[in-house]
Amino acid sequence: MLLELAYLGRTDMVVVVTQYPEIEIDDTLYPTPTAIKAFHAAQMMNVTEVLKYEPEGSDWAVRLVNIVSSL
Repeated sequence: MLLELAYLGRTDMVVVVTQYPEIEIDDTLYPTPTAIKAFHAAQMMNVTEVLKYEPEGSDWAVRLVNIVSSL
C-alpha cells in the first residue's frame, strides 16, 4: 500500500503505528526507531512518522495526537 501511494505520486501523509520492535521494508527488518530512514531510502517519502505502540506508555499517543492536530 505504501509503495502504491508513492508510485501514484500521492502526497498523503502516512504515520506507521506498530507494536513490533522491527518493521520489514523490502524484505529487510529495521528497528522501529530508525525505520523512517529506510522508508525514505525506498522512496516512500510520504511516511512522516513511525511510532511504536507501547501499552504501558502514552508517548506514542501524544505524538500521534500532535501529528493529527497539526493537519
